[in-house]
Amino acid sequence: MLQTFSFLFKFYTIITYKGYFHSYSLLFTFKEIDYTANKFESLHFAPYLYQKKLSTLRTLLIETGFYRIPLTKIATGHYKFTAKINSVNGSFILDTGASTSCIGIDRISHFSLLNEDSEIKAAGAGAINMETQMARNNTFSVKKLQLSTTSFVLFDLSHVNEALAQADEKPIDGIIGADVLKKYRAVIDYGRNCFYLKR
Repeated sequence: MLQTFSFLFKFYTIITYKGYFHSYSLLFTFKEIDYTANKFESLHFAPYLYQKKLSTLRTLLIETGFYRIPLTKIATGHYKFTAKINSVNGSFILDTGASTSCIGIDRISHFSLLNEDSEIKAAGAGAINMETQMARNNTFSVKKLQLSTTSFVLFDLSHVNEALAQADEKPIDGIIGADVLKKYRAVIDYGRNCFYLKR
């Protein structure tokens, strides 16, 4: 994911230098066009591009319906942000390596979750085969961005928070993973400590 975004951002830089961009997709899929720099001048983009000046990647994303969410880089190298579950504030780590989003099982009352048994086994950060539960149909929002109902895996995040405490960081309530990021077409801008979601 990170390598893909890095490539796309470099290509975006070349495109904006020419003053053009492809308005159909951020992925800039130009039907197998050769992207090498020495051939770039000879390419004919007229069938694929609209002539529109861009100032920043942020402008492009916001103009196409994405919502910008600030990230805070913490001492462990992770990125944290604030969101609401069922209208209650919480602190979450953004983790592209987590297949499903999860909440600490001790936060059930805090977020007014309706939990149920689950056959999913969780693993991570040195802990494996941990028992889990599920909480379905929860509201999930980040600032003014209200997303559709979301399900979360519930399990013991004490090992994560212990690791954060060793780095003098505050505990988190949960982890937002690839399921949410994929569903809302996430674009992560590590250089500016933010990410974008599109409802």
